[in-house]
Amino acid sequence: MKRTAFVLSVIFAVGIAVGALGVQSLNAYLEPVKRTMLIKTDLAGEEGKEGGMWLTEIAPGKASGKHYHPVHEFIYVIEGAGRFEVEGKTTGHHGGR
Repeated sequence: MKRTAFVLSVIFAVGIAVGALGVQSLNAYLEPVKRTMLIKTDLAGEEGKEGGMWLTEIAPGKASGKHYHPVHEFIYVIEGAGRFEVEGKTTGHHGGR
C-alpha cells in the first residue's frame, strides 16, 4: 500500500513538472505582438504618400513598446481592453467586447 502511494506521488509530481515546463515553452513561443497588413494603397491626391491598415494582436499582459507613427493613427478595439500613452499627453483607454 505504501509503495503504491509513493509511486502515485512520484508520477503526480513528474506530471506537474512536465506540465509546468510545457506551459513555459508555449508562452515563450507565442508572439507578444503580431501585426498583419490588411491594406496598403496610394493616397488619392497625395503624391508619393501611402495609407495602410493593419490588424494588430497583442497578447494579454504584453505591450507593443515605445514607437513612433509619422501619421495620425486610428484605433478600433475588437476584443479586450488596453491603454495607450502619447508622449506629452494624458493616458488613453480603449475597450472592446
